[in-house]
Amino acid sequence: MTAEPTTVAKHRDVLTVLSTPATKPELVETLDISRSTVDRAIDELVDHALVERRGSEYVATYAGRHGVAAYERYLDRVSALEAAQPVLGELLPDVDIDPAVLEGAQIVESTPEAPEAPIEANIDYLLDPTTFRGTGPTVLP
Repeated sequence: MTAEPTTVAKHRDVLTVLSTPATKPELVETLDISRSTVDRAIDELVDHALVERRGSEYVATYAGRHGVAAYERYLDRVSALEAAQPVLGELLPDVDIDPAVLEGAQIVESTPEAPEAPIEANIDYLLDPTTFRGTGPTVLP
């Protein structure tokens, strides 16, 4: 059976714990969920080849580990877009910016009281850079 994206989303916590082998009782204790919930999650994850059984333990498969990692990256990207909305909302509709630019970004807006705030927020990064993608002084409507 092919894994659905909702399977990874629904059982993200179980897949995360199963990055290392664990038994069902360990999952119950670690996740603080009922045994029947663990049983249902494991059954679904095994059916979708996201988890496999190894003796009395279960472990995420390659697809399970990478599926949850991809889902986490998706959530991070959505969070970055939400955080940047005050700035991105001012852009013209036809402007196309790769959302990857926003990964790990910090949005700092200037105010009349602190117009230099965006520059000050970046000074430490400029003194000892490993990577610096860029900064913009303002976005005007």
